[in-house]
Amino acid sequence: MMIVPDKPSDADKLTLLFAFYDPDTTDCAGTSYIETIALGVEDGNITMAKKGYSAGSGAISGFAVVGKNVVVAKSGRGEQKATISKVPGVKPPWSSGAPTPIGWRELQ
Repeated sequence: MMIVPDKPSDADKLTLLFAFYDPDTTDCAGTSYIETIALGVEDGNITMAKKGYSAGSGAISGFAVVGKNVVVAKSGRGEQKATISKVPGVKPPWSSGAPTPIGWRELQ
């Protein structure tokens, strides 16, 4: 997901969000992550800041921005049901309200 400021200036950042799943065990009980990358311009140079957030155990199948939160859909482990849960610690790049989608495309 790419989040672009409405009226960008040199101080504003373009924020990218990615979902990852690390199947670090043989029983599909790995860990899912949300990674953020903030791109900006400082003194004419492109800057990049990366940060990762654990979304917990289970395979991630997707994520969404809900208000000022990022939520993920994950598979259950063993006999557990799939869940949707908030990813703790993700700081939204927007100051108030929620971002307004201007376009989207489903990847298959």
